Amino acid sequence: KYLFSNQTYTTFNTYITVLADNKDINSLDDLQGKKVWAGGTTSATNTILTNYNEEHSDNPIELVNNNDTSGEYQITSLKEGAWAATVAQERDVASWNKEYGKDGKDVVKMVGEPINSSLTYYLYDKDNTELRDAVDEALKELKDDGTLAKISEKWLGGDYTGE
Repeated sequence: KYLFSNQTYTTFNTYITVLADNKDINSLDDLQGKKVWAGGTTSATNTILTNYNEEHSDNPIELVNNNDTSGEYQITSLKEGAWAATVAQERDVASWNKEYGKDGKDVVKMVGEPINSSLTYYLYDKDNTELRDAVDEALKELKDDGTLAKISEKWLGGDYTGE
C-alpha cells in the first residue's frame, strides 16, 4: 500500500532510564521484580518488555502502562519511587536533564545498550516514486553537507540523524 523512502532522517534510540545517582540498575536483568514505566500498552517499548517477561517468566519486570511521557511526570514518578526505571528516548533524557537538572548535574541517566533502535522514514503513496526520489535526493544532500545534523541540533537538542 505504501512506498518507503530510501533515506532516513532520524534515529530513535530508547534506553532504560534511571535517576542519575542510581548505581543498582545497569541492564534489563536488573529490573526483574521491579516496577518499570513501559509506555502505552501498544507502544514498541511495552512489546519489548512484555517479550522480555515471557522469556523470564520466573522473575518478570512489573510493567506500568500509560501514555504520559512528560518529563515532569517521569522525573517525579522516579523520585517518588512509583517505579525503579522508565524507558525513554535518548533525546528525551537529554531534554529532561536540561530542564530538571540542577547546578549542571543530570537528574536521570540511560543505562545499558538501547532496548530499541529504529530509523525514521517518510511514507508515500505506493505509486509516487518521483516524489520519493526527489525527497531522498534532498535528504542525502542535507546529510552529506551537515545541514540535517544542524537542524537536529537546533530543534531536538542534539544530532539524532545517525544510522
